[in-house]
Amino acid sequence: MLHKLIFSIIILGLIITTQTLAQDEDKQHDHHQKEMQQHPLVRTGEIDVDAIDKNKDGKVYQDPMDWNVISDKPGRCPLCEMKMKEVSLKEAKENLLKHGHKVKGHMHNRMDHDKMDHHEHMMNKENSKDHKNSMHEKKENSNKKKK
Repeated sequence: MLHKLIFSIIILGLIITTQTLAQDEDKQHDHHQKEMQQHPLVRTGEIDVDAIDKNKDGKVYQDPMDWNVISDKPGRCPLCEMKMKEVSLKEAKENLLKHGHKVKGHMHNRMDHDKMDHHEHMMNKENSKDHKNSMHEKKENSNKKKK
């Protein structure tokens, strides 16, 4: 009986130790992730691709996995270690926009909510008009068939 108790205590101690180590590892991983997000190649907010092109050759290096990782020099992504690909400034901007990032100077960034609301309202109004015309044509066709 005493052996079973000692064995249970040892197992319990191993479980607690394993959980504690796992929690410490998670904390270190979270800290590392936060550090990497603050790396100078990891771009946040409105990204000024033109300013990244220091040598003004019209090209930058961009990570095809982490699109907001951009440099003027070849290298590897600090987040995933993937080799960055050389792209034109235009391609870099398109990649960013396509993947939900903001690009400095891009017209969609400047369009405020009022303009968007107006644009959506006009589109809905146009669609409504098309729908009414379509319904009117169907009614006329139906009336012609009845005669």
